[in-house]
Amino acid sequence: MPRLSSSSLILLLVVSSACGGGQADSGGSLGAGESDDSAVSVQVINHDFNDVVVYLNASGRRHRLGTATGKKTSSFSIPWRRLEGDRDVHLLADPISSEQALTSDSLQVTPGQSVVWTLQPQLVGSSISVF
Repeated sequence: MPRLSSSSLILLLVVSSACGGGQADSGGSLGAGESDDSAVSVQVINHDFNDVVVYLNASGRRHRLGTATGKKTSSFSIPWRRLEGDRDVHLLADPISSEQALTSDSLQVTPGQSVVWTLQPQLVGSSISVF
């Protein structure tokens, strides 16, 4: 019987370490060895009731940052390594309940800067700022 108990305990420890302690990856999490100072923070202020999936378009590829919940402010972090040397960087807002998507103007950012994207119910009225 003690062997069964210790086996169960080991199994429980393995399962809990595999499932716990992690954090959901929104696609914009920092990589190993990269400091917060070198990331670009993105704050999305969503004034619409509908949720919006936010993507980063860089180097001809689309990276999912996460979901900006309706009527809330959501924060994301983009590792600088995804932006470094790229001159054509855009954000894309893709509403979950609509086919109307919005791509931001080209962004010129440097490590440590912040982007604030305010999404209006009519996406064409949205604005973006870099600080």
